Order: sequence, then structure tokens, then C-alpha cells
Amino acid sequence: MCFNLICLISSATPNAFVHTLMLYANIMLYVYCVWLLQYILRNKAGITCNVYRVSAFFMGLMVLMNVYFANECYLKAEILQQQTISEMTVLITRIKSVEHYKDDMPVSIILTDESDSTRTDNSVFDDIVIKPFGLRLNDPFSSDRNLINCLSIWCGFSPEYVDAESFENMKEVEEMPVYPDDGSIRIINNTVVVKL
Repeated sequence: MCFNLICLISSATPNAFVHTLMLYANIMLYVYCVWLLQYILRNKAGITCNVYRVSAFFMGLMVLMNVYFANECYLKAEILQQQTISEMTVLITRIKSVEHYKDDMPVSIILTDESDSTRTDNSVFDDIVIKPFGLRLNDPFSSDRNLINCLSIWCGFSPEYVDAESFENMKEVEEMPVYPDDGSIRIINNTVVVKL
């Protein structure tokens, strides 16, 4: 129970969740097994053989469980990264394809609560939260925090960004559809505005 106390605390707290970094506390289980083995070997107790076998079986089982979990984490991270790169590449193409676009124009990205309905729903991975991806691609935490980083680091697109607050209350922007619909990217006051 001590090894997994952080998981228990998180599950009892509203709006909290267990993410991958918390699960590394499980390494203490292996420390316990090593200590138990040393204790048995030093004391040469009569139950040494049976306890050793049970400990070895338990430790092997935990290793297999952690290998399975690690593979699931890496698979989800790989899928999310590839999907993100693909989506950001398409977004960059759409931005650069806007009529009268110039590469010295600043870009303003306005985030909304709506998401692209054509995205693949990877709900099978919802039990794993990976930093910095968030729960899913349409997770507001993931979009808000990492969008510009994804565009610049993974896709090599680093224009000057303008704060969205100066555009989001404009009537023209409010009437714009949400990306990827046609008209969701416009040039307003010599700035490329993306309603995402």
C-alpha cells in the first residue's frame, strides 16, 4: 500500500489523475525483494527455499506487468506524436495556402472547445496519461500547452505569434468556422488568424 500511496491519494482527490511519472514509485517493490533475499540468505532460515521461490515468482510477475505497461506507454506516445506531426503539417500547409499569404506575416491561433470530428478516437489508451501529450490529441491541456512547440520543434514552422486576445472578440473571427472547415484560416489586419 505504501508503494502505491500516490495512486490512492490521486484517486481519492477530485480532478486528479495518475500519470506515468507517479508509477515509477513501484521501483520500491524491487528494492523490497532484494532486501528480502538478502535477509533470507544471511539468516539461512528453514523457509528460505519457499520464500525465495515465492519472492522470485512475485518479482518476475511485477517485471512482466511493468514491461507491458511501459510498452503501452511508448506505443501511445508514438501514435500521438505521429498524429500530431501529421495534423500540424496539414495545418502549416493550409496556413501557407491562404490567398495573399506572405512568410513575414504573424500568426494568431485562437483555440476553441470544438475539435475535428474526423480524428481517430484512441479511447483504448485513456487509462494512460503521458506528459506532455495529455490524455488525447483533442485534450485542451495538450493543445493549449504544446501546439506552438509542436509546430516549431517537430514541423519547423516558427512564425511570429500574436496573442489571440486581440482577435477573439472580433465579430469577423466569431463568424469564422472552426478548423478544419473552409474559412477557418483568414488574413485579418495583415495577420494570419487560425480558429482551431
